[in-house]
Amino acid sequence: MKTKQKKSNWLRQGLMLGIAMFCLNLIMDVYIAHREITFKYILVSLPIWLIGGLIWGYFRQRVINRKNK
Repeated sequence: MKTKQKKSNWLRQGLMLGIAMFCLNLIMDVYIAHREITFKYILVSLPIWLIGGLIWGYFRQRVINRKNK
């Protein structure tokens, strides 16, 4: 049970970080850089932020596992 929970934990954390970073980047682009948000922009940037968040969550989980051993 714990291994399944650990696997889903890093996935959930990574996806949440990716979504949060996408939203913050979207807000900053609109209000700070005054860029127009298009559907193409969303299609390109959302997967990039999600993959980045998943990579962060995976490596974070590996660091935690190394400290616990």
